[in-house]
Amino acid sequence: MKNSKTNADERFALELLREHLTSCGTRGFSCRLNTDDPPDLIVTWDDGTKWGVEVTRAHLQVEGFQRGEIVSSASVSEPLLSFGEELGERMKELRNRSYTLFLEGPGLSSSWPRGESLKKWKRKTEEAIRQHIISGKSCVLKRPGVILQPSEPGKRWTVAAGAGGVVEISSATDGMLRRAVETKAANIRKWSSGFNQRWLLLLNCYPLVDDCAFVVDTLRCLARQGSVGFDGIFWSGYPDRTLVPIRM
Repeated sequence: MKNSKTNADERFALELLREHLTSCGTRGFSCRLNTDDPPDLIVTWDDGTKWGVEVTRAHLQVEGFQRGEIVSSASVSEPLLSFGEELGERMKELRNRSYTLFLEGPGLSSSWPRGESLKKWKRKTEEAIRQHIISGKSCVLKRPGVILQPSEPGKRWTVAAGAGGVVEISSATDGMLRRAVETKAANIRKWSSGFNQRWLLLLNCYPLVDDCAFVVDTLRCLARQGSVGFDGIFWSGYPDRTLVPIRM
């Protein structure tokens, strides 16, 4: 079953696709959401030709909470963000200052404690933050995976969360694109028949990727290695979401 985020991505991608085809001066087509996906979107041309378009987010691949596990950055940052917001609610009555809390997951340059379970880390983190707040100290609390910055008197509670640091952007981008493409290519066999062309639309969720030429070269390299399986890929960068079509 799809969640609201997935549905929002598809609706957003649908508008991007319509805008792209219209800006190219293309006429005689219609775009719609597919109620029997995959694929997520269908483009139907006046001559009866049909394109299927699958939509997915391209996330940075990072170390997960389980040692040796590689997951999307959202799989790390979103649970941390939820945990941080829950802490703010549980400690609302204890707080007489405003605080900014940054939580960081495992990674090459992270302070995350190696070999410690997420459950144990949460328990230790909550206790340390609780004691720091109760003490009323104005100094910064730093501990594995945590920075708590007290500020002026008040009740504001701001949380930021991220995966562990990445050393080299180009290799991180390569891994991100490879995972996104290969995962979706493996599901092409589940598509219903009748599509003349099959496309993938990638929504970039890694803000440090700003070199479109590198993305194009990387995707075409994957195609030469037989890892793509699509006729083409639409790339939607960040913050410029304008679609860039890449023929395979």
